[in-house]
Amino acid sequence: MKKWGYGYEDVVQWNAEIIYGCNSGFGPLGEHAELGSFDMATQAYSGAMVAQGGGPSHKPMVIEHAIADEVGALNFSFAILAAVVSKQQTGKGQFFETSQLGAMTEYQGNGGSLVLRSPPLPRPAAIASSQSLFATKHVHCSARLP
Repeated sequence: MKKWGYGYEDVVQWNAEIIYGCNSGFGPLGEHAELGSFDMATQAYSGAMVAQGGGPSHKPMVIEHAIADEVGALNFSFAILAAVVSKQQTGKGQFFETSQLGAMTEYQGNGGSLVLRSPPLPRPAAIASSQSLFATKHVHCSARLP
């Protein structure tokens, strides 16, 4: 929006009480800031697939139901609601940023760190999944099966 002249610095001049939120895949800084994101990429970057698979010594597993998309959207909507409540109490608008990766990393909380610090867990029993991971030399690739 900033490139089109509608960044926060621009629109706050038109309305000082505006609530202006930005939600991205990887956040506003860093080498991936300009990239789009989608559920499975965020699951991979956040470590959720490693945790779901049983830890670093196991094959990563996809969490079904587009969880990273849902968690990212919920986090953004909560931030909007918090800004609305703040505006009702203070009369002031605000600028905030959220990201799908940040939301998914926070969502895992202590669970992800516990998996990474624990001894290897047994592989989960066969899980019906429409998504499969395939190991390559350096990474696991994903494919959605019909």
